Amino acid sequence: MSAVKVDWACLCLGEMPSYQLFELLRVRQNIFIIEQSCIYSDIDNHDLSCWHLMGYGHNSELNAYCRLLKPQTIYNEAAIGRVLVKKECRGRGLARELMLEAHRRCEQIFKSKAVRLNAQVYLKEFYEDIGYSCVSAPYSEDGIMHVEMLRVD
Repeated sequence: MSAVKVDWACLCLGEMPSYQLFELLRVRQNIFIIEQSCIYSDIDNHDLSCWHLMGYGHNSELNAYCRLLKPQTIYNEAAIGRVLVKKECRGRGLARELMLEAHRRCEQIFKSKAVRLNAQVYLKEFYEDIGYSCVSAPYSEDGIMHVEMLRVD
């Protein structure tokens, strides 16, 4: 399948209109809580200070998203979290495109090439393919197995 055409927006919370915030929180809820059957507090204080990277498709719907956290927020390095691609857009290279854009934005915004993230174990190889190394043993986070991963360039 071919890649999805995406227009990127990267904004802090105070820069986005309420409808955009509503949409990103709705999509996060649909994927992280409903689709993954995982009851946890998705909205946290990091949403207030992070950058929200949003990928919009031709239909102006939010198809991909992650949040970018500055160094010293969670880790010494910049961090990427809440990585998602809507179900109907998966399998077309959009996750890779999202991560490449996230890396570019981390370099631009934070002046940092080093990025850390927590990946679901089944996605470990995907992240290794884009330059991450596993730096932890598997652990359970909200009932889902994860590993910590680091990308240094």
